[in-house]
Amino acid sequence: MGFEQDRLYSTQEVADITGIPRVSLAMYARQGRIKAVKVGKNWRMKGSEVTAFLEKGTMQKNFTTGGAHGNQLHQGRRQDDSNDGQENQGKNERGD
Repeated sequence: MGFEQDRLYSTQEVADITGIPRVSLAMYARQGRIKAVKVGKNWRMKGSEVTAFLEKGTMQKNFTTGGAHGNQLHQGRRQDDSNDGQENQGKNERGD
């Protein structure tokens, strides 16, 4: 993917080039996961920042999440959280 390093891209332009949903890019910008500036109501991302984000994201995907957006990791946490609640509830009913 060829990003002009000094050019500012809209979230829609980055989405069109990378396939990452525009709303996800805006969320990453709000969270500070990708460096961006807000121009009015819209986010703009420097080409060099998009490139750095993609390189970092590829490493995270391969080594930590197992998925492009970390869905497997988050789903596992939700399942664990719901099991903890059930175990605790059973103990309280028995008076443990």
